[in-house]
Amino acid sequence: MSKKIIYIFARDFNQWTHQLLTESWTSSIPKIWGKGLSDHLFYYTGRMSIWYRYKLDQEELKKYMIHKKVDDPIFQHKKHNEYKKNVNYFRSLFQKDISKIKEAKVHLQNLKETFRKLYLFYPLPIFLAGPWREEFIRIHGKSGETVIERLNDIRSHSEGVLKENDNFMRKWLGPKLQEHGIPREYLKLLSVEEIDNLVNSDKVPAKSKLDERAKGYFYLSGKIHPIISLEKFLKEHDLLLDEENNNSDLLKGTVAYANGVVQGKVKMILNSEEIHNFQPGEIFVTTMTAPDYLPIISKAKALITDDGGLTSHAAIIARELRLPTITGTRFATKILNDGDLIEVDTIKGMVRKTT
Repeated sequence: MSKKIIYIFARDFNQWTHQLLTESWTSSIPKIWGKGLSDHLFYYTGRMSIWYRYKLDQEELKKYMIHKKVDDPIFQHKKHNEYKKNVNYFRSLFQKDISKIKEAKVHLQNLKETFRKLYLFYPLPIFLAGPWREEFIRIHGKSGETVIERLNDIRSHSEGVLKENDNFMRKWLGPKLQEHGIPREYLKLLSVEEIDNLVNSDKVPAKSKLDERAKGYFYLSGKIHPIISLEKFLKEHDLLLDEENNNSDLLKGTVAYANGVVQGKVKMILNSEEIHNFQPGEIFVTTMTAPDYLPIISKAKALITDDGGLTSHAAIIARELRLPTITGTRFATKILNDGDLIEVDTIKGMVRKTT
């Protein structure tokens, strides 16, 4: 019988990050939370990475976590303060002036070790203070609300750190790839082991291998699999994608900032390299925003995301900029296309095509 997988979200992350967080979910997080995941599936489409999980894994993890006692150490200030210190140190590493990095091996090792430490808590508020919030509070009442407040605090403290580190690594190590005749943009395709080899031994994979990987690949069970169609890959690995379908031109989501009804033209941006394609006054459509998208968010007429809720990066920025925004539509990047004329109703939380 095929194992069901479900969509979690899509991001513009490095393969290095994919590997380390999977390692955390399968090895380290279970020791701290009491339960983790058996694996992840990452599908790099050539423009973005889509994350899938085994449906049963996710359901069992949710059930376990929403019933976890509120006095558990992972919900207490002591652990959260340790987490904040790790986040602060991580930021100091990826904000360092690249020209002043004298020991590349040491710097890379520090990044890796600190990532592993902070990721033990990084996902906690994303899920427990996100989609699992209402059920957690229903079970734990006022005490549950207190925990959620703490989790929202640590989430805001670490907002964007994974993507900021990815951008730093691209800027820092991308030029080293260029020295070998490989596009610097390929840095995000390199595995943990390949980046270790680049920094420690100045060795790189064959360009032809990375050219193929740049077209797309799957990462499952610790291995990078060359691109084939999603349907074929799932069939070969006895997996079944359990997903919602939206066959209409109408999208619904969460209003992050309301400012009436806005009409305009769609521009879809799915990774950092595409930012320069955005024109002022377009409606910015993406899976989820990141700090490096700020220059174009401020020029957008409106913002629509697939993922996120009221505490997401997109929602926080929308309120700061007073930008009409609808988050969590699930299907915006699947249904909308560049150039589509759409109407964004930030009163009803609806998006519809007008052409």
